[in-house]
Amino acid sequence: MQGQTVTFTASSATHPTGTPSATLAFGDGTPPLDLGPLSAPAVVSHVYAGLGSFTARLDVTAGGGTRSAALTVKGGRVV
Repeated sequence: MQGQTVTFTASSATHPTGTPSATLAFGDGTPPLDLGPLSAPAVVSHVYAGLGSFTARLDVTAGGGTRSAALTVKGGRVV
């Protein structure tokens, strides 16, 4: 996975208190990305420069609460 690109897509259902906003953390030490309001799906590509196992996390805030979802991205040497 070293030097390879992973694409993430975040979308949200309608929430009764307004449009949810989201932040995506890639888990590799790069700063989290503020996706802003999810009025439409957000598609983000990220290059994992190093080898290893990374936990990407999406935090969605709506109505005063935050929900999170995590995904493990594993990469080894591409030969």
